[in-house]
Amino acid sequence: KVGGFYRYNWVLERGNFFEDGILRGIYSGAMRANNRPVAGKLALVRLESNVKYEDIEPYECDFGTIPPKLQTFFKGKDYPFIDQNDVATIKEPDEPDTRIPEIEGTYICCKLSANDNKLLCYPTKIASNGAVTKKGEHESIQKGIANTFKDGAMLAITMKNEEKRKKIKDFFTHKLFFIGQHSYEEIRHITGVGTSVTNDEVAARCGREVLLTTDKSFDDLSFVKYSLDDVPMAFAEVARYFGGKIDTLITDSPSRVNKTLTRPENIGETYFYAACYNAQNQQYSKSKQLLYNAHTHYFPANISEIKEVSDAFEKEFFAFLKEDTEVKQWFGKYY
Repeated sequence: KVGGFYRYNWVLERGNFFEDGILRGIYSGAMRANNRPVAGKLALVRLESNVKYEDIEPYECDFGTIPPKLQTFFKGKDYPFIDQNDVATIKEPDEPDTRIPEIEGTYICCKLSANDNKLLCYPTKIASNGAVTKKGEHESIQKGIANTFKDGAMLAITMKNEEKRKKIKDFFTHKLFFIGQHSYEEIRHITGVGTSVTNDEVAARCGREVLLTTDKSFDDLSFVKYSLDDVPMAFAEVARYFGGKIDTLITDSPSRVNKTLTRPENIGETYFYAACYNAQNQQYSKSKQLLYNAHTHYFPANISEIKEVSDAFEKEFFAFLKEDTEVKQWFGKYY
């Protein structure tokens, strides 16, 4: 684990959770190879009671050997896994580092709302000693700590409590941003990922986040919520970057504990219909790539889903089955 910066959030529920031996959650951290911020889903699988911890070593297994209900949970690339594409050369530090004094200042932290598809903008101040103050909804104030690691190229922010209506309560969010070797004056925006609990406290959330620098003082800024269809010009680029929940936001609710592991949105079906449309227009190379995306997103789950495709689409699709061995391998069993 890079610098020890991996955070796990598990979804718990009173009563009969864990009865099927699986506990689901989300994580955030930094990728081992290139230190990019990353977040996604994870599962904790209970072993037999006679298996001892000290007898187990880390291992990898073929995806097809894991339980089918976990295959549908993890299969795919874009939706259940989020990573950032920032690139920078990073040297391994000889000792713990901090570049907080170089990046202290006032920011606006932007993320996508988990329940109403709104752009949330939180004024955020990072002090030279690493203290973080963030303004939230209903004039709430959140407090936390910031630090850097990996020779100052990664910024980690953990918020620990919140004051609302003169009451202080425990509060947790964890954020990771890639900052390279830039100082505050050189930053326009930085991207990363964050984990938290939704405002109604019924779901774990992880997703992309953006820190924007600003020329306004922290005292002059307030929390703002914008509709993605009506954002000021200053936030237009951020709104386009978030642009929907499919590869931007993951939430998991306690109400799904022990339920069938299914995706809330079937992105595989969307890929499949897009592939058929491109096939109709003789865009076969693009169509094949879309069919592969549908396949890796576990579509179809059963034959009834694929049979709903119209006759017009099927005509072009059968041509693929006859001529392309890979497509036949992916979908031939359904025809």
